[in-house]
Amino acid sequence: MQELERIQAVVAGSADHVLEHLGRYVAAGVRHVVVRLAALDLNSQRDQLERIADLIPGVRAATDHAFMSGGS
Repeated sequence: MQELERIQAVVAGSADHVLEHLGRYVAAGVRHVVVRLAALDLNSQRDQLERIADLIPGVRAATDHAFMSGGS
């Protein structure tokens, strides 16, 4: 994982942890996120996609907050 983190951002863990991490990117001005699933079978991929979809409202709220506060 350490090698991977040197070439791209990596975050895993609870929904709250991932949302907090993504919120920092949003606060820094990120407007697009590319998600790479860490699952080998289709059922696990679907489960991960559903969990990611559940984070969208929180990411949007962070985006709105960053926009309203001038990006800081």
